[in-house]
Amino acid sequence: MIRRLEWDSRHFGLEIGRVDGATLSDAAAREVADQRARFDCVYLLADADHAETAERAHQLGFCMVDVRVTLARTLGDAPGGATGDAAIREARPADLPRLEDLAAASYRSTRFYFDRRFDRERADELYRIWIRNEYNNPSVKVHVVDDAAGVAGYTSCAVRGAESEIGLVAVGEATRGTGKALVLLEHSLHWAAEHGAGQITVVAQARNVAAMRLYERAGFRCRKIGVWYHLWRT
Repeated sequence: MIRRLEWDSRHFGLEIGRVDGATLSDAAAREVADQRARFDCVYLLADADHAETAERAHQLGFCMVDVRVTLARTLGDAPGGATGDAAIREARPADLPRLEDLAAASYRSTRFYFDRRFDRERADELYRIWIRNEYNNPSVKVHVVDDAAGVAGYTSCAVRGAESEIGLVAVGEATRGTGKALVLLEHSLHWAAEHGAGQITVVAQARNVAAMRLYERAGFRCRKIGVWYHLWRT
């Protein structure tokens, strides 16, 4: 019932597992109770509309740490691409240090920061690794926007057949509120449409109001809501 997460365990120096499935029956809850002692932390991503799972998770000692919102939009009418006066380009190897610094500072609304039992430096490093892997993945395109100091923001986008996905979006503090994040996002939508995608998705935290507003402005609408729970060994 609980699957050990090799990467997470190694990265955080903890024994970490994840409950298989998005709902907890009585039988599943008993299995979790039997297996939980093997792990320092257990993740559960539950359907938000399943009241019995929320009740059983609470009884087991899980704490809610995040609300995961999956948003989607169709690309049948391809967006117009980059707008405004911001110049968008593909990321280059020399951009990686700046991309990693932006990533390390940009995701403080995620569950690894909201749950204060995770080490902050390891959480920062998680996102450094994530954007590095996105850049090095041949199926992912990382686009950036520059300002006078260099890279001011980025998006990563993958296309897999008719489906596409926005992976990471970030802009530096000085760039927020300038409209460049929307320009970057629209550029990625245009790139995905050009490469055959008919639909695109992105995941955000419900508490990240700025991100939710950005995606709504870009035409995304809510598709699914999940609730992240963490269960720590006491």
